Amino acid sequence: MSRASQPVRRAGPHGHHEGHGGAWQECQECRRAFKTEMYVWFGTNEYNFEILQNPPEFEPTICAGCGRIIHLGTEGYMRRPDGAHFCEVCSEIMRRDPAPERGPRPKKN
Repeated sequence: MSRASQPVRRAGPHGHHEGHGGAWQECQECRRAFKTEMYVWFGTNEYNFEILQNPPEFEPTICAGCGRIIHLGTEGYMRRPDGAHFCEVCSEIMRRDPAPERGPRPKKN
């Protein structure tokens, strides 16, 4: 499918903001709804018609398995219920061979 024929979608806070009133860039509800890294990515990516000026700084998300920086807006990752993030490589390793300290493998439906 060519990019021109793909459906248009809104990215990030602006789509989430509909119905809140005012500018999404100033909405505290929208700001709290996303991890800061994702709020910045949604507000500054090329899909957004209104770019977020002066985006807040944030600590990068680090893979709990290998220590690599994960770019949440553009890369695949897994997040455990305890909040730990894992890059695609570590996620695949865990899927194939979960270590006992990581807990049991989830049952497939």
